[in-house]
Amino acid sequence: MTEISNSLHQRLSSGDELAFKLFFQKNQPRLFAYIYKVVKSREIAEELVLDIFVKIWSAKEILSEVENVDAFLHRMAVNKSLDFLRTAAREKNTAAP
Repeated sequence: MTEISNSLHQRLSSGDELAFKLFFQKNQPRLFAYIYKVVKSREIAEELVLDIFVKIWSAKEILSEVENVDAFLHRMAVNKSLDFLRTAAREKNTAAP
């Protein structure tokens, strides 16, 4: 991790809203691209990405403990996408006559 990224993550962990904004701007496009590819819906991908960042802000203190933030974010995107697909499939199965 670069010194700049490390500093950003430390600032975010301590509740710096500007650091969070920069973190969001840096990582949102990549997360959106991955999730959109999986769920095939712009609106749903946007919502899932926002859910990820809300979760990060809510638990910001742990970000300083994460060794590989890119891998951490990717895992969150994978999990969020799979959760959405599972829920959608379950709802489709229960809605079928």
